[in-house]
Amino acid sequence: MLNWFSQRHPHQLSENAHPVPSTLSSLRVRLGCTYVWTNLLLGITFLILTLVINWLSDWHPYPFIVNHMGAWFVSFLPIAAILFGASLLLFALLGGLFGLMTSYRLVRRLGKLARATVTVADGDYAMRVPVQFKDELGVLEAQFNLMAQRLAESQMHERELVAQNVRWEERTRLARELHDTISQNLFSLRLLAEGMKTIPLEPGVYREKLALVGRTAETITREMRALLLELRPMQLEDLGLKEALEELALMYHTRLDLAIVTDLTELSLSEQIEQALFQIAQEAISNAVRHAQASWISLKLTAEQEVVALYIQDDGKGVDPLTETTNYGLGLRSIQEQVRELNGSIRIQSDRLRGTCILVCLPYKEKNSL
Repeated sequence: MLNWFSQRHPHQLSENAHPVPSTLSSLRVRLGCTYVWTNLLLGITFLILTLVINWLSDWHPYPFIVNHMGAWFVSFLPIAAILFGASLLLFALLGGLFGLMTSYRLVRRLGKLARATVTVADGDYAMRVPVQFKDELGVLEAQFNLMAQRLAESQMHERELVAQNVRWEERTRLARELHDTISQNLFSLRLLAEGMKTIPLEPGVYREKLALVGRTAETITREMRALLLELRPMQLEDLGLKEALEELALMYHTRLDLAIVTDLTELSLSEQIEQALFQIAQEAISNAVRHAQASWISLKLTAEQEVVALYIQDDGKGVDPLTETTNYGLGLRSIQEQVRELNGSIRIQSDRLRGTCILVCLPYKEKNSL
């Protein structure tokens, strides 16, 4: 079931795999080698300048070498080479030690900054790095903290706008549902009552009209209860997605005598994904009850390969979600739009005789992430 989503959206399975840059360790080695070569050049330069100064001036720090240069150089050439090599080795060791000491702090700060960028890329805008020194890297650390703060503020503002749009869309949808279903059924019920009151009818026809009135009233009651259940707020923060879906299924079963089979996995999802999955399940069940006259619904929640999947199946009257203009078809298209906004995917199979199957796949985002 989830392989279909993985094939269509392979980038969703690895978008959170942000490895920490592995070049920082090699950077420390390169900096150390740079200090070694620098000190070697300085050592060679120092030795050459010392010899030149001994020859060209009266300052002789090595009088033995100056006075006996010819014979000494010939007789003790191996010793001179060893001393020269030892001097260069000493300079190299000092350069390497100084390079490691200097680069350790620099690479450590760069490592913290690199890990912080990975954390921010994963959606945690509360991440901050300590500004230890007022150097170039300190300026970069301060600018990173400022960027993260502005991203957090922008995220909060975006959430407020999304919540405001959701409330506005919910009010618009509620008004449309009340007008298209409840009010029309009530109008039909009133026409039936007026007709039965004014037009003389045969006893058989009268009983048939009474039965129609009863069925219409039952339909209105069922739709109103389903609408109230859909509008009832759920505290996902307190219950969690699994318990909220179980409570939703229990309410539909007890109040509408609807058979709901659940197979739900306990998952630790982000608030955005939990809210979206609950709203999708709520709208799909409500559509199946109110518009497809479903009497049985299967609800399944699972996750694998960094994808969370919600599977909903009913035995109602299916429709074509792409061409159907009824409230049921519009409800399915609303679910499709909501899934696309979350970079997910949805597959709908609907038949007028066998009901509707909905498979929703969203990227798996854990709690406290975006």
